[in-house]
Amino acid sequence: MKKPEPVFEVDLGPNGGLQRFYSHDGLAAFIDAQITTWSWVHTETLTNDGNIHRVRDILHHWLVHAKQYHVNWQADPTLLPQFESVFRQAFASTPLAGSPKETFISELRSDKGPITAAAALGYFIGIVADIQFAHPLILRGVLSAFAFEENLNSKAASSTRRSIEGLVSKFSKSLANLEGQARDEAARYEEAESHALRSVNVMNRFVRLKLRRHERKHATEMHEAIKRIDDTRDLYQQFMQLRGPVDYWMSKARAHQRKAKIHWDRLMKIAGWGGAGVLATLILVAKIAFDQAKTAYANQPATLYLVLVTIGVVVTTMVFWAIRIQVRLYMS
Repeated sequence: MKKPEPVFEVDLGPNGGLQRFYSHDGLAAFIDAQITTWSWVHTETLTNDGNIHRVRDILHHWLVHAKQYHVNWQADPTLLPQFESVFRQAFASTPLAGSPKETFISELRSDKGPITAAAALGYFIGIVADIQFAHPLILRGVLSAFAFEENLNSKAASSTRRSIEGLVSKFSKSLANLEGQARDEAARYEEAESHALRSVNVMNRFVRLKLRRHERKHATEMHEAIKRIDDTRDLYQQFMQLRGPVDYWMSKARAHQRKAKIHWDRLMKIAGWGGAGVLATLILVAKIAFDQAKTAYANQPATLYLVLVTIGVVVTTMVFWAIRIQVRLYMS
């Protein structure tokens, strides 16, 4: 047989869990049971001590509204969301009948009275801000509810104390061990620090030594480089000093070469044409003189020879001076 669907289902969380109702009568009976369970709050807390009436008024408002909205929902099914909201407000934090919290409040009511029990109820439903803790009965109720919720009792306190003492002993030993480890670590750190300082000092000395050597080496290299630069500069200056006269005399030599070539060309022309002309003239003069002398002194051989010698000397002298003049012109 198929299980019937619930007419109303709501999850009240930690306070009541999932609640399913398969009929409106069952839902109405549930609401009436809660109203009956907490009816003593309306009849036994008529005093206004510590504003305890706030618990009574709020609880009464929630429960009455839940019952009224259930009736309205039955008449108008569209009011289901409103009813669910009111139902959650009324029972999400209010201890349900038969629950451990409700049983605890009932026992507290029997032992300490309704004011203390109502204060504990106010703590459970979360309206402690509206009541005054200065009232001793209210303060006792709130503290009792807190102790119940946190599962605090004499046995739990003793167990907690033993646990704390055990933790203190354990942590004392751990603290002593940590202190010993800290001292050992401090000693090792001091030793390592001392070793590191010695190593640093050695490295500093080594670095300073290498630095001095490096400085001396580079100072020597720099001095040699400067000396080479100075020598190069001096050589360049000497070269430039010598280059002027060399260029001057080379230019003069080139000028003389050009002039010599020009004079040589002229000499060759003069020597060629002038020499040929002079030679031809001398030959002609010599021939004429020889013919004249031969005719004039045909009967006087000695005189003829003397005249010929004279003519030869004159011609030779003229040739010599012509050559000398040409040489002087060339050499100038």
